[in-house]
Amino acid sequence: MIDLSKITIIIMSYNRQHCLEKTIAFYGNTNVRLLILDNSLKPLQENKIPNNAKYLHSNLSFAKRAQLASDLIETPYSIVGADDEIYLPTALAQMQQFLDTNHDYVSVGGCTLSVWEYGPKIAGSWAYPKTFGYHNNLDSALERIQLHTGFGINPKTSFFT
Repeated sequence: MIDLSKITIIIMSYNRQHCLEKTIAFYGNTNVRLLILDNSLKPLQENKIPNNAKYLHSNLSFAKRAQLASDLIETPYSIVGADDEIYLPTALAQMQQFLDTNHDYVSVGGCTLSVWEYGPKIAGSWAYPKTFGYHNNLDSALERIQLHTGFGINPKTSFFT
């Protein structure tokens, strides 16, 4: 098994438990830590939450749940994951290794697989194809945000925090 114990994946969810259940079940077979902040109408059933997950059902806003998540992370590394996409364990290990050996970097990103069901078939695709091979190492935080958001005209992803 790949050692992912130094990584926490933060998952924010809202009324998409059909996606969330499958995503966290995938990670349940790893030793990555999960921090799930769910703002759905009803909480997940306890038997759907793997042992490597801390699950919080809360009606807090997205911003307040994000702040709470930052207070609860206990690992050296963390990454945001959506409730309908996965990082392959090998990709997480590569990101961790990169940060372990490149101390002048404070963040790294990776491609996720977006997983959807179409009747009896499951399909997977790159969640954000424009980010493949994407590097953003500009000097200032403002310049990095401007590049990533495409100056408000042509963003690299449809999701940006």
